[in-house]
Amino acid sequence: MEYINWVIYPLLIFIGAQYLLGPIMVYLNQNMPIKYKFTILDSEIFLEERGSIFRALHDQILGSGFRYVGSSELNMSHSALYFSIYYNEELKLTCTLMTVHATHNSPFTQIEFTQLYKDGTLFGVNNNGIFGVYPKWSIKDGYRYPSVNDYNQLLNIARKLIGRYKSNCTP
Repeated sequence: MEYINWVIYPLLIFIGAQYLLGPIMVYLNQNMPIKYKFTILDSEIFLEERGSIFRALHDQILGSGFRYVGSSELNMSHSALYFSIYYNEELKLTCTLMTVHATHNSPFTQIEFTQLYKDGTLFGVNNNGIFGVYPKWSIKDGYRYPSVNDYNQLLNIARKLIGRYKSNCTP
C-alpha cells in the first residue's frame, strides 16, 4: 500500500502545481495594458510584409469607397496581430482588416465593420471564427459570420444589419 503513496502523491503535487503556478505565470507574462498607444507603421513597408490575401483585401476595401487611415501591430510572446483601419465617410463605417500569426497555428485574416454612435455604443459585424473570451460589453452589439469569406458579401450583411439596428442615436 505504501507504494501507492509514492505514485499518487507526486502525481497530485504535479497536477496541483500546474493549477497554482500556471495562472500566476500567465498573469505575469501575458498582462496587457488597459489602454494601448499604437504606433502607426509605414503603409508601404507594412503592406509589403503582409500576405497576398491581405493585400488583395486592402485593394478591395479601398475600391469600395473606404479611405485608408493607418496600420499597426500588437506583438505578444506567442502571437502577433497586424491590422489596418479604413473609414467610409458616407456610410460612417469603420473597417478593420487584420491578420493574426500565432505559435503553432497558420495565420488567419479577418474583416470587421464597426459603426460608432454618438452615445458611445458600437455595432460590429465580422467574420472571425473564434469566440470572444471577454464578458459581454454593454455598449457593444455585434454579429459573427465565420463562414463568410467574401468581402462584398460581408459588407452587404453589415449594411443590412446596421440599417435594422435599433439605436436612438445617429452614427
